[in-house]
Amino acid sequence: MPAPNPHNEDFSFQYEIFEEGELEIVLVNAIAPEYQLSITNEVQVQPGIYEPAVSTQGLPYGIYALIVRYNNEIQSLTILKQAQ
Repeated sequence: MPAPNPHNEDFSFQYEIFEEGELEIVLVNAIAPEYQLSITNEVQVQPGIYEPAVSTQGLPYGIYALIVRYNNEIQSLTILKQAQ
């Protein structure tokens, strides 16, 4: 789960990979999809626990979808970027 949520500029989240696979993570604005941030490109990942820190500096405030694609399965979480 992303923390903190809502956030102002930065957040982090944790995920676990159980077997080698292809991973892509993207943050997309729900209202204006042209505002997006690639957190990982399509990369091969090894089993383990990962906790990336994400900076949304330069992205407008609003509702975002954190979209995770792993081995052709897709999951998403809603994240709120709010003004300070």
